[in-house]
Amino acid sequence: MKKNRNSICGYLVCISAIIVMLITALDIVCFHSGFYEREYENSDRAEALGVSDEDLMASTDALLDYLRGEREDIVVDIILRGNEREAFNNKEKMHMEDVKKLYDHVMLARTGCLLVLIGCFIYLAVKLK
Repeated sequence: MKKNRNSICGYLVCISAIIVMLITALDIVCFHSGFYEREYENSDRAEALGVSDEDLMASTDALLDYLRGEREDIVVDIILRGNEREAFNNKEKMHMEDVKKLYDHVMLARTGCLLVLIGCFIYLAVKLK
């Protein structure tokens, strides 16, 4: 039974480590605003949308900050084709509320996997001295 428990813990360490690393890598890449800036420049996205590069990055930064929980909303005013307006409409705001909930659940799953990883690693370190 001990060997079986050790094997299960070993598998849990491996699976948890993979999940933690995958989510962390995605989190780092997805929240690096330089990535978006380069992509916007390469595709001339600001010009295609009719906004300035600064307004496009300001709305992107607001969106990323909102997802991370660093701001309460994604209300950002931009100049779109010469007219001042909010960057995101109500439908987009509601969608981002759902996305934020999903993001929060993924971060919670990462924390849970990290706790499993640490707990099993400590268990194995003590039992397999």
